[in-house]
Amino acid sequence: MDKLIIEKLNHITVGYVDWTKSVKLMIEEHYDNENYDNTIIFLNRLPSIEDNIYYTPYKKRIYYMLEHKTTDADYWNSIYYVWDNYYIDLIQNTNITEMWTMDYRPQFAIRCEQELGIPFKYVPMRYTSLIKPIENIYLTPKTVDFCLVGLLSKSSPQRIDILNEVETNHSFSFKGITQVKDMQAVISEMNTSRYILDIPREYTTITQNQVRIFELLCMGYTVCAKKMYINIFPGLIYEWETIDDLINIVKKGEYLHPTEAYKEMTYNDNAYEEYINNLINIDSYVK
Repeated sequence: MDKLIIEKLNHITVGYVDWTKSVKLMIEEHYDNENYDNTIIFLNRLPSIEDNIYYTPYKKRIYYMLEHKTTDADYWNSIYYVWDNYYIDLIQNTNITEMWTMDYRPQFAIRCEQELGIPFKYVPMRYTSLIKPIENIYLTPKTVDFCLVGLLSKSSPQRIDILNEVETNHSFSFKGITQVKDMQAVISEMNTSRYILDIPREYTTITQNQVRIFELLCMGYTVCAKKMYINIFPGLIYEWETIDDLINIVKKGEYLHPTEAYKEMTYNDNAYEEYINNLINIDSYVK
């Protein structure tokens, strides 16, 4: 079970689990200022009501955070998986003025606005200089065609199916990196791979894994991500629909060097606003 960490920055209180430390760094750099004073941000999934026995202490801390504010607070949950009576009650009985999400979840935007009357904002990742680009990524000898960063288990059938097909029908090599809580710890492994492969855990996912790709782009890696309903990283990643598409990318041997482009698009406030407006125009569900 991941440990929920609650930390007070200068102006923002953040609740997060281990593997979202990179997103906390992004928040420190862009949002920990007086404009967001007394804002509360939750990163990753909040515990479900079904986990009551294990998460009761966390719930008490979450309630305390929300109830002991001096001003109204925003509420940001990057992956809002659950929507049950516990969370509806929590939202309705506190001074939450709006909800933000870093994951594209149109069904929650509709419910949030229609059922709770709270504005719902879509706020994708931003570049942070606190995550340093890795030097000489492309000079390191490559011994593997691509690596998958993410868990491989029964809960990720799409990943297993695709990797089985590549292994059975093609001669390209890959490795799995399941330690995703600390990207810095697996740099040496990733550096020996030509491309980083991102595959959603579930077939029903409609965007790439934004948290993971965000950090990979900040570090300077070239990412090949399965094409989803909306591309959050236009021009910064290779998208593929079929195994043949993926194989063709590897055969061409081209690389995207996304760090500077991503920084230009999402670090400067004006450029970031333009980037957001472009994504909003792509899909009418994004408010």
